[in-house]
Amino acid sequence: MMKKKSYMNKENILSEGFYIKLFKFLLPKGVREKLTKKQISNIKNTIQVQDRTIKSFEKKQDEAKERMLQALEKEVGRDIKRHETSEDALDAFYKKYGK
Repeated sequence: MMKKKSYMNKENILSEGFYIKLFKFLLPKGVREKLTKKQISNIKNTIQVQDRTIKSFEKKQDEAKERMLQALEKEVGRDIKRHETSEDALDAFYKKYGK
């Protein structure tokens, strides 16, 4: 039986402003009132910069993975199937060889 996949992956969490909501929730009410709009916007800008940095690192990681797989294919002489996630790879393995 397959587990139901959650829609809250990394991209959805970042796009829905999860960190901003978490920050607002954890911040005590007294401190929240003292923050000015400028400070809040600075915090939001910092979060957006960090989100862009995370996305660029993910892109670099995907490119490095592809280069590694291409080098491995060249060395082995066979094509390697690419899967989106490790769960997909395990499902394909179990389908082919059984549990």
